[in-house]
Amino acid sequence: MTKTSKGKEIEEEILRIWLEVAKDNVVIWRLIEVADILRLDKNELIRYLPKFLSVTLLQNSERHDVKLAIEDAVVKIANTLGDYEAWDSYSASRAPSAYKYAAAVVSWLYLLATNYGSYIPLSCPLFDRRVIAAITEFIATMVAYPVHEALREALEEKLSSPQIRKILSKMSREQLEEEVLLRFCSPPS
Repeated sequence: MTKTSKGKEIEEEILRIWLEVAKDNVVIWRLIEVADILRLDKNELIRYLPKFLSVTLLQNSERHDVKLAIEDAVVKIANTLGDYEAWDSYSASRAPSAYKYAAAVVSWLYLLATNYGSYIPLSCPLFDRRVIAAITEFIATMVAYPVHEALREALEEKLSSPQIRKILSKMSREQLEEEVLLRFCSPPS
């Protein structure tokens, strides 16, 4: 068995487990309807959701596990939403990057719509009012660039805070953005 086929097999098993856990989760199934608005195949969109929303976030889990799962989801969602070209350049062809972007939007909506939104501090750049407005605009217009801009502005605002400036010089831009997301978006311990 090749590495590629083994990887596919693992991906299929993760999807199977995810679907089993998600089968009774009304919220996620309602949010998957976004695929219709974005003119995407629902079944293909579902294949990308486990990359953002772990099984832990679909079921009641221990608080510590939820904290780690939220942190992981926030970083992955932010990284994907920041890559507007994944949607704007490839949505017409229904490329995998378009499905990945749409899955990040659905995952973002899931965190906002569920009780996990209450775990995430109000200071989280991913849920800044500008990002909320831009995601709404994306769903209406199917243009992702405003999401990228809103997220960039929200991150820039946090990057200019005094507590972040101290560590600014020691990290790459990518590391710094991840650090900001973890600092401002992590549920309290």
